[in-house]
Amino acid sequence: MKFNYVFSFILIVANVTSLYLIIDLSNYDELVSYLQNGSQKLQNPRQIAFVFFVTCMANLLFVSAMVMKSIVFSGGVKKVSMRL
Repeated sequence: MKFNYVFSFILIVANVTSLYLIIDLSNYDELVSYLQNGSQKLQNPRQIAFVFFVTCMANLLFVSAMVMKSIVFSGGVKKVSMRL
């Protein structure tokens, strides 16, 4: 059971780190690469950064939901009696 918590913590840290890098990538206006013939290739990274952002947020959602589910349902279901 502790392995699941450790693995989930590592996944959450990795996703938060990648989220920081994705937000930093989306702040760039354009990326410039120089080709062999001397010309320049310009590329706007915002579209791909948005795709990475959505993927990272989905990963965080599912990992967090898994951790919350395992914490909430770890004790089992207790039977409640309704005596008067």
